[in-house]
Amino acid sequence: MVNKRIFGFLFTLVMAICLLSGCAAQYKNVNANQFNRLSSQEDIQLVDVRTIEEYKAGHIKDAVNINVQDSSFRSEINKLDKNKAVLVYCRSGKRSNDAAEIMKEAGFTKIVNLEGGILSWEEAAMPINK
Repeated sequence: MVNKRIFGFLFTLVMAICLLSGCAAQYKNVNANQFNRLSSQEDIQLVDVRTIEEYKAGHIKDAVNINVQDSSFRSEINKLDKNKAVLVYCRSGKRSNDAAEIMKEAGFTKIVNLEGGILSWEEAAMPINK
């Protein structure tokens, strides 16, 4: 149990250093606990890439909604700061993986995807805004 905690802490620390120092253009998949730790840091952009209906049904606090399936997705993400870390999520992780790839192609360098989406967030008993 202690080893998992130490690993979790070290992983989060490495991710934070990577996000803040500008590692090469990649995106990382992290679990709900790691995503929660990263989302509480300053200078991050939290993006829910689901539909507006899904977003209104419940979302992570402070997340902005930019639907990855909308034709305006690329123009909307270009309004974000490409030099700041972007944390993305969807329902199960598939759409946010797609969004992370699009963001990577658009020049974002600090992208983190919530593995398992908001379903894993809820399973980990993390708070939801409605």
